[in-house]
Formats: sequence, C-alpha cells, structure tokens
Amino acid sequence: MISSGRQAREADADERTPAWLKVPPVVSDIVVAAVTGLVAVLPATVGPQPMRFAYTAALFALLAAGCVALVFRRRYPWVVWGVTIVLGLMAMVISGGPTPMSVPAIVALYTVSSQTPMREAIAATLVSILIPTAFILLSPHQLVTAVAYGVVVWNVVALLAGTVVRTQRGIVEAANERARLAEATREEEAQLRVAEDRIRIARELHDVVAHHVSAINVQAGVAGVLIRSDPDAAAEALAHVRRASQEILREMPAMLGVLRTTEDRMAIEPSPRLADLERLISRSRATGLDVVLTITGTPQEFSSAAELTAYRVVQESLTNAGKHGIGTVEVGIDQNPEWLTVTVGNRLRPSATIDETHARYGLQGMHERVSAVGGQLSVGIEHGKWLVRARIPAQPGEGLRP
Repeated sequence: MISSGRQAREADADERTPAWLKVPPVVSDIVVAAVTGLVAVLPATVGPQPMRFAYTAALFALLAAGCVALVFRRRYPWVVWGVTIVLGLMAMVISGGPTPMSVPAIVALYTVSSQTPMREAIAATLVSILIPTAFILLSPHQLVTAVAYGVVVWNVVALLAGTVVRTQRGIVEAANERARLAEATREEEAQLRVAEDRIRIARELHDVVAHHVSAINVQAGVAGVLIRSDPDAAAEALAHVRRASQEILREMPAMLGVLRTTEDRMAIEPSPRLADLERLISRSRATGLDVVLTITGTPQEFSSAAELTAYRVVQESLTNAGKHGIGTVEVGIDQNPEWLTVTVGNRLRPSATIDETHARYGLQGMHERVSAVGGQLSVGIEHGKWLVRARIPAQPGEGLRP
C-alpha cells in the first residue's frame, strides 16, 4: 500500500512535468559536453588575431577526448575528473603553457563536488588547482600570474556550485523522505484503527450475544429431550429460550450503538453496571446453573468503565462455566477505594481441558478489556477449580477504553 502510494505520487509528478523537460540524462550530458567543447574553442576564434589561441591537431584531439569523457561524468565522476586533469596537463606540455583544455576539467570537478562529501570535493579541488598552477608558475609564459589566478577562481567556483547543488539535492531528498514517512505513518495508523475496530466489534458481539446463545443452546437441547416425556418441563425450557432471545433483541440496539460510537461520543444505551449482576445471575440460574454471589467490602463509586469491565468478566465466566463446568459457580465481588476485584470459580468437567478453555475468544476478550482499564487478569486451576480473577482499578486513567 505504501509503495503504491509513492508510485502514484511519482506518476502524478511525471504527468505534471512538461514534455520538453523529460530529457534522458545521457542526452543532457552530451549537450553539456558539446557546450564545453564550444566554450574551449572560443579562444581560438574570438578576439584579435594576436590574442587567439593556436590549436593544433593534437590539442583538438585532447579536447575532443575530454569532451567525450564528460558524457560519462554522472556514472564515473572520479574517473572522468582524473582523465580530464591528465588531458589538460598533456595539453600544457604540448603547447608549452596554459590552454583552454582546463574547461572540461572544471566541469568534471563540478560533477565530483555535486556527488561526493565535502571533504573529498575539497581534496579534488586542491589537486585541480595545485597541479596546473605549479606547471604554470614554472613556465616562462607572459600571463603566468593572471592565468594562475584564473585557474584558482574557476576551480573554486566549480567546487561551490557543486556543493550548492549537492546540498539542495539533499534537502529535496530529505523532504521527500519525510513525506514518505509521514504517508507511511498515516497508513499504518489507519490500519491500526481498522484492526482496533475489528477487535472492538468482535468483543462486543461476543459479550452481548455469546452468553445468551449459549443459554439458548442448552435450553433448546433440554426441550428436545423432554418434549415427549415431560411437556411441561420442555415448555419451561422453551420459555427460557424465548427470554434469552428477547434479551439478545433488547441488547442488540445497545451493541449497535457502541459499534457506531467513536471514542469522543457516548453510547446510545447505558452500559451494564454492578447493579445489573443480580439480573445476569438470575438468568444464569434459570438455565440450570447453580450460582452463588458474594459481595464484600464497602460500596464505592466506581467508574462506568470499571463496572462494565467487571460485568463483562462475570458474564463471560458464567458462559464458560455453563459450557465447561459442573457444580456450583462461586462469584465474588470485593470493593475497596482503589480496586474492584472479581473472582469466578467452578470445577471443570472431566472432559474439559485447560488448552480448550484457554482457546476461547471470550478469555482473550476479557484480557483485552481488563488490560484496557489498567487492571490485571489471571486464569487457571487453583485448589482443583478453574478460577478467573480480575483486579480492576476503581478509576481507570483517562483515554482508556473498556
């Protein structure tokens, strides 16, 4: 997704570029080489005759070789720079003094300066200055001093121009990288929000529906067994099925309201609280589950997130007890100013395994809910019973979501 976004951005930029600017690099390098050769030939054709530089066939060949080398300056900047320096020195030896052959070497130095770190560019500039200058100062030419200064100035200009281009290119690349990272971060955040919403939907759907569907499944099975032998008991079981389905229909709008709610808005229906535990346990008892509720401690003012989390823990634990447990289910609620502690314990059926119980999505949902409000959840076998224990802070931190 990220690479496709970058490709689309580059495609848009390419479409906005005028056709006459879409020139391959090799074409532009050929143009630069041709212009460099033209500039180097100008001293032989411009100005009064006595001041014109006298080109020989050998010098023209060296100039042509230097210009051809410039075509490859992007791919091999150091090689081209070295070649042009050597060709310039050869031209000085042949002519006995300074020649226009320094022009290709200056262009090559600019390329090196625009593609290499500052320290290496300065070193190349010093070489480009010192070698020709030393040769010029050792020659008896009449314009020794002026030409020597000219070599220094033009090579320094090439260094500065290349440095400016390299710096600007770095700024542009850094800006593009920041834009790419910003786009990647936005896409990752969007994917994370989608994943969180999917988990939220799955958790709400499981918490609201699974408990009642489990009860419906049990009671429907009872009704199927007793329909002929004990019609009254079968009718009572079907009545439990009807009540459980009504509970699903009653809670479904609240669940849909939660799913349509963003973090900054309240749900359409009030969330279940500790006061609703009695009704939850009564429904479980009606399905044949033996539940004992014990409340200890001093009643406190708990946050709605804490009470909803406690309610969902008890609800899921009762659902699992009906599926995998036998005997009495002991539900304990302990209240103090700092913590709301929920414990649910029951014996497992001989056929139930710890791995099977751990594999349930409900336990995963409980872990997510309790962790979201800053609490701790532990599940496992203690004293021969399957025990779920949740410690929920009385006032979860801001921004935490049950």
